[in-house]
Amino acid sequence: MLDDLTDLEGIGPSWPPPSPPGEGRESWGRAPYGYDQATLYAYGLHQPDLARRVRTAFPELGTPATWTGEATIAAELLQTVARGDNAELAEPLHAWAKQLHARARVTGRLSWPA
Repeated sequence: MLDDLTDLEGIGPSWPPPSPPGEGRESWGRAPYGYDQATLYAYGLHQPDLARRVRTAFPELGTPATWTGEATIAAELLQTVARGDNAELAEPLHAWAKQLHARARVTGRLSWPA
C-alpha cells in the first residue's frame, strides 16, 4: 500500500501499467488544474474534518486557478450519485456544487443555467 506519493517516484514511463484486455482507461489523460486536489476534497466531503484537512493541505482549492477542476469532479461525482453510487456524498456534493455555481455566477467566469 502506498503511504504517500513519494512511493511513486521512479516508476518511470511504464506507469500506468497496460490495461487488461477488455478494460479501458477512457477517463485517463490530462485534467484541469486542481482536479486531483478537488478529487481528494470531494471524497472527503462526508467527513468535515477530513475535508478541512484537504483544504488546508491544498490552499489553491477555491481559487480561480482550480475552479474548472473542482467543477469537473463535482459534476462527475454527481453523475455517480444519480446512478446510485456514493450515496454518502450526495448531500455534501450538492451543497458544494451550489457553492461552485454561485461563485461562477457572481464572478461571471462560467455561464451555467440557473
